[in-house]
Amino acid sequence: MTVSTESTGRVEYAGNGATLVFAYAFKIFADADLVVTLVSTAGTGTVQVLGSDYTVSGAGNAGGGNVTMAVAPASGATLVIERQLDATQETDWTDTDSFQPSTVEDAVDKLTMLVQEDRRDTTRSMRLPTTAVGDVSVELPNPEASKYLAWNADADAIINAAGSAGSDDVPVSTFMATVLDDETAAAARTTLGIVPVSTFMATVLDDETAAAARTTLGLAIGSDVQAYHANLAALAGLTLAADKLTYATGAGALELADLTAAGRALLDDASGTVQRGTLGLQNGGELTMASGAITPTALSHTVDTEGDAVSDDLDTITATNAAAGDIITLRAVSDARYVYLTTAGNIGCPALLREEVPLRLLWDGTKWWPVDSCVLIDDLTASNSASLSFTKGIGSSAFYCYDFHLEYVRPVSTSFLGFNISVDAGANWRNTSGDYYRATIGRDSAGNVIGSGSKTETFVSVHPYDLPTTTGVSGVLRLHDPFGTSLQLFDWLLAVAADNTGAELVHISGSAQYRGTSEAITGVRFKMNSGNVTAGRIYCYGRRKP
Repeated sequence: MTVSTESTGRVEYAGNGATLVFAYAFKIFADADLVVTLVSTAGTGTVQVLGSDYTVSGAGNAGGGNVTMAVAPASGATLVIERQLDATQETDWTDTDSFQPSTVEDAVDKLTMLVQEDRRDTTRSMRLPTTAVGDVSVELPNPEASKYLAWNADADAIINAAGSAGSDDVPVSTFMATVLDDETAAAARTTLGIVPVSTFMATVLDDETAAAARTTLGLAIGSDVQAYHANLAALAGLTLAADKLTYATGAGALELADLTAAGRALLDDASGTVQRGTLGLQNGGELTMASGAITPTALSHTVDTEGDAVSDDLDTITATNAAAGDIITLRAVSDARYVYLTTAGNIGCPALLREEVPLRLLWDGTKWWPVDSCVLIDDLTASNSASLSFTKGIGSSAFYCYDFHLEYVRPVSTSFLGFNISVDAGANWRNTSGDYYRATIGRDSAGNVIGSGSKTETFVSVHPYDLPTTTGVSGVLRLHDPFGTSLQLFDWLLAVAADNTGAELVHISGSAQYRGTSEAITGVRFKMNSGNVTAGRIYCYGRRKP
């Protein structure tokens, strides 16, 4: 081959802790012709051992080959690959030998490579530039302790300089010479004017790294002081004040929110049960009426009559601590006690408290109003009663109609059920001929149509024939427009069955009109046309105006 390009026979690579194979692009004759040196981050070079630290491929190839390391050079380290041939000529020719061009060429190639290596080493050696004129020597003097190399006064030779102050061979300022001749660090600090320092500060000044200095100062990050964190920086950017709470709006972002005394009282509660107590959401216990009034202390209570009376009127629910929109829940302490809500105080419409049906009331800032549009007003149970008369809450302007729910209302003896009305809260009942118009129609289980009508009613019968004494009648009767502003109408839908065989099953619907002139109805009485009401129950509901 020919050596047609100039090559220094040297290549360098930066380590990365992963790469093992490194190429060289020049010819060698044997693996040992390469010298591999690993230079550490501190600049210390270590010659690697062929066979154990690395292997070589490509010896004899004109284009070179690869060096494969046993361990990948670390990041920051440098791998240097150099060709270093022995300066020998080992080819022996005799006069009788035949001409072998390849042998001659290898010998010449080796000489060329040796020349290239010398040029490489010369280039990396100390030498004079072309611009240096005159007879200048770069020969080094014999080494001397505590001396440094310097040019002599004529600038034509290198000498060992003692470095004495004021001499021509000191390449530093006069002042720095006074520092350089100090024999101790303390003397140098004195010359530089940075003393006196305390003994402790001296232990800081001799630290070689910032981390060591922080440790000496007791400021080691992570143990003595908190390292920088975006959350701490965000906290430092807030202006704290009373009744404020920090909250995160994102990574490394904090804001302040109001935290009132009420909020703190809730946050320090140990359980949901305690929190409900703080908010007043637990049952506040039993309240006993006094002079028609109660004072709630929570959002839920049971209510008892004054003196354990069978019934009592509740006129006022104290709203000292209530805000508009607050809702309380009340129920009777027992179904044996009837607590009637009246409108004589700060209650907006009549209602009846029962034990099994809680009543929710909303405070509008002036009055308490039922939350639900359908409100239980009264509940009467027959027990061989002459009649079941409803006057509580009837005629209240809070309701636009009343529903009466009948459950198995039956006579003592064969008779039929009817009703009449009062315009003076039950003091008198209208029973004059012509007070009512009535019309009923129905069909029995045999398919027969039954019905009747009348314009001279003194008592409105709700079905056209006698009721069975064992089962009675069930259904719903509604009173429309009880205030007399329009037609005061009743309508009903009832069912009658003598037993469970269906033999006497009857479906009845009907309507009636009270013919009074603009008189508000304030009572409705249910009775038999003869005899008492032996059993059954009737609920009265008022429907609130929307």
